[in-house]
Formats: sequence, C-alpha cells, structure tokens
Amino acid sequence: SGKVLDVTNFSTSDGALIQEWDYLGGDNQKWSLVPTGNGYYAIVNKLSGRVLDDSNYSLSDGNLIQQWDYLGGSNQQWQFVPVGNPGQ
Repeated sequence: SGKVLDVTNFSTSDGALIQEWDYLGGDNQKWSLVPTGNGYYAIVNKLSGRVLDDSNYSLSDGNLIQQWDYLGGSNQQWQFVPVGNPGQ
C-alpha cells in the first residue's frame, strides 16, 4: 500500500489502535525493533514507548492490533519472514 504503521490520533495510551496511514513524519509513525530472543522482536513506537500488541492473544484473522506496555507476552513479539518478491 505504500503506507506506514500509525498510532491512531497520536495516542500514548494502552489499547490505542494501530492503523495504516500516509507517512507524515510524526513520532506516532516511527518504530524501533528490539530483539526479544530467538529471532523475535518487540516493535516499539517512538512517541509512546509502547509496543505492537495482538489484542487478546487472538489467533483469528482480522484481530485488532493495538499498542500496549511491553509485558513480554508472545502476542507482543514479532518475527520477520521473507516472502519472496513482493511484486509477484
């Protein structure tokens, strides 16, 4: 889509939803990868210091992604998997 991960309304609160948005350069759109071990990472927002969190540890398609304080749960640790040529 050419868009970036964006914390809705510049929120710094737990539970704020993550959306995709045009890049505008705000700290709510800047993220750091922090290794958590075994090839997994916490994805930390620059503005809030909170991490991407799969709400309610869901395994269902369409589940919401939010930001939350890092608690070390598997729902807050992400792995990057190559998928080949994205243009195909």
